[in-house]
Amino acid sequence: MALLFLHIQSVLSVSDIHLTVEDGEGVVLASHTILRGATLEDALTLEKGCSLKASFKPVLGSQSTMFLPQQAFLRVDSPSGTATVAVAARPSKAGDALIATAGHSALAAQLAPGPTRLSLVLGDASLPLGLEAVLGTLVLGQPAPGRGYKAPVLGPLPEIQHRHRQPERRANPLAPLTALGGVLALGAAFLLALPARLGANLKGFPAGGRAGLAALGFHAALAATLGTLALFWLRLTLLQTLPALGALGLVVNGTGRALAATRAPAAGGRKKAE
Repeated sequence: MALLFLHIQSVLSVSDIHLTVEDGEGVVLASHTILRGATLEDALTLEKGCSLKASFKPVLGSQSTMFLPQQAFLRVDSPSGTATVAVAARPSKAGDALIATAGHSALAAQLAPGPTRLSLVLGDASLPLGLEAVLGTLVLGQPAPGRGYKAPVLGPLPEIQHRHRQPERRANPLAPLTALGGVLALGAAFLLALPARLGANLKGFPAGGRAGLAALGFHAALAATLGTLALFWLRLTLLQTLPALGALGLVVNGTGRALAATRAPAAGGRKKAE
């Protein structure tokens, strides 16, 4: 971060230096104030289409009235010192300050994008009444790409910033776990009460052969489906859950048909015996 400071070498001084960055419509984007003898730790950034306005009040000695020097301008130098842009200051309408305005286009025509040295010069700095106040660093933004510019395919993606978006509120994990426990409890009660209600014989559950494998796969697929739904509530996304449920649905359908095919002959034999 650049350090803005005011360096005074003569009886001529400057009070109340105001630096503002405005867009093309005059809306203030950034504002900084440097009081006499104070420091400001901030860097100014000037993007394309914006302008930098410096408002200051030259004073002589300890006087409070404005002193008009022979010349006053805002100067922007390249880091190497090989290029310089100076903008003359003019009195304000009220006559209580001097104002210098530097546009991005005028600075970009002489200076390369990046950090530059910003200073304020009053009179001849080599004379006793001259003053050069170094204000700090002004960062010139990159110019907009041309009409035929194409962004590289493998280049870095721009950072997505949501100025007005707040993080989504997520429910307490206790709520979905409680709901899942209630669903499983109802399912367990249903499975336990159904045989007693219908008088089914649990000993008739197939325990071997093709029917046993089909019954084992059918119930395992049902349990995996319930587990997948539980993971969807806690950890998985929708795109991860749907393919898993589709595959488990195929397993449930295949094992269910195989189990029904093995149980159909036994049911037919019982009907003939009756």
